[in-house]
Amino acid sequence: MKKLRRKILRPILLSLYRLAMQVLPQHISEVLFHCLALKSFNKIQFMCRPARSIEYSWVLGELEKAHMRVLDSGCSGSFLNHELVARGYEVYGVDVRPCPEAHPRMKFCKADIMKVPFKKESFDCVIAVSTIEHVGLGAYQDPVCKNGDIVAMKEIHRILKNRGKLLLTVPFASRPLLSWERIYDLRRLNRLTNGFLIEKDEYSVLRRSSEQFTKLAREEAMKEVNLSEGEVRTTVACLSLKKLP
Repeated sequence: MKKLRRKILRPILLSLYRLAMQVLPQHISEVLFHCLALKSFNKIQFMCRPARSIEYSWVLGELEKAHMRVLDSGCSGSFLNHELVARGYEVYGVDVRPCPEAHPRMKFCKADIMKVPFKKESFDCVIAVSTIEHVGLGAYQDPVCKNGDIVAMKEIHRILKNRGKLLLTVPFASRPLLSWERIYDLRRLNRLTNGFLIEKDEYSVLRRSSEQFTKLAREEAMKEVNLSEGEVRTTVACLSLKKLP
């Protein structure tokens, strides 16, 4: 049922927005998207990928001053770039897949996040929403690399300005590597964030018996997924990281 919703509802929303972009003046279509489409899309995302509802709102709440140069890593399949443009950021996007959802004012680059064509210290902020855990596993036609997530983090460190910010979200639990994504425990998170200072971390759990996420402290989240694995539907870690020299 969830796959059916995703196949039907998301293409409809995307088609309607494309039509609005063609027919209406740009400033009107942007307002329309900002007021209506984003809310509808978030509902669809929650039905299909429930973690997105918590991840997107968290990212937008952590962004600071306007006039920043922001890179949305793994932007394909997301309308987040539209909200970033609407807030006045200079937005770039990178993904190994095409990005039909790209805002006209987003500069999109089809590339692998393990090796991007950007100069050193190019960005004030990099956003990686549920992206890093997939890098190097080949599930999205990306090059296979055993430690692709670590390689990608080093590349992000390279292109971030000194003391720049990385907003990172990943699945969180003590479970093995899956064929399409890595799931992080505390040990692997510490390895992943080497070279960064963790300024803030939040953990949210969605239980099968609930339709709302519960925010927990790190230790509580770890205990929850260990003791109630059959009851837990989704657990996500949201980390605000600052680049260290």
